[in-house]
Amino acid sequence: MSQFINHSCSQNLVNHQVLVDSMDCHRAHIGLYASQDISVGEELTFDYRYELLPAQGYPCQCGVSTCRGRLY
Repeated sequence: MSQFINHSCSQNLVNHQVLVDSMDCHRAHIGLYASQDISVGEELTFDYRYELLPAQGYPCQCGVSTCRGRLY
């Protein structure tokens, strides 16, 4: 369980919709799963590439060599 996961253009987590069946209802949740081996102490990162952001996006400061420069 996590509350905050930092953004990176080179993420090590991916999201998948998870359907949870309980006695009273069916619910969809978003699960974050490792997309590669993650070393002990390595930061968990996810690409917050929102399609709802303004056309110009927001500046990205992830610092990876493959950084897109903006979140779009």
